[in-house]
Amino acid sequence: MIEIEIKFRVDNNRRADIVERIGRLCPNGNSIRQMDKVYLIKSDSFKDFKSGDPVVRIRVVDDKSTLTYKRAIDGHGNTIEHEIAFTPIAEGENILCEMGYKMVTEVAKTRSVWKSGDVTISLDDVDGLGAFLELEILGDSEQIKPARERILTLAHELGLSESDIELKKYDQLVSAKQ
Repeated sequence: MIEIEIKFRVDNNRRADIVERIGRLCPNGNSIRQMDKVYLIKSDSFKDFKSGDPVVRIRVVDDKSTLTYKRAIDGHGNTIEHEIAFTPIAEGENILCEMGYKMVTEVAKTRSVWKSGDVTISLDDVDGLGAFLELEILGDSEQIKPARERILTLAHELGLSESDIELKKYDQLVSAKQ
């Protein structure tokens, strides 16, 4: 499965307007608190990270944890993604360490999520970074171009433009601030 996603920075002056527009489009959203630990293979920083290098994340929401493997397939933020639920958390961390993965950063955020057809709309308030809006469609390699066009159209409807796009992942942004 390919995650076709575009992330946009949301400044405080436009946040309320964007949330109002989302509410008109899809009124039923929910909020969750997510804690992520991000791992790289044989590296303890993003200093030497290259696009296409694998990233593994352990995400904890309430008492549930998931392990996600991601690898970029292009420079637009599209990734191959595999995910599995597991417990206990310590065992997942131990397995990653035994395989040579090192934790490089932690990301904490409050995520509000809505669905509009096959598009997932996520408004993230990331601790220490601010607000971001992610628009995502899951598909295959043949759907990348039309999915990106649909995402950009929806972004425009929500008051965002290409100049608001943030190409870096949260883990890279948080790591750069440390």
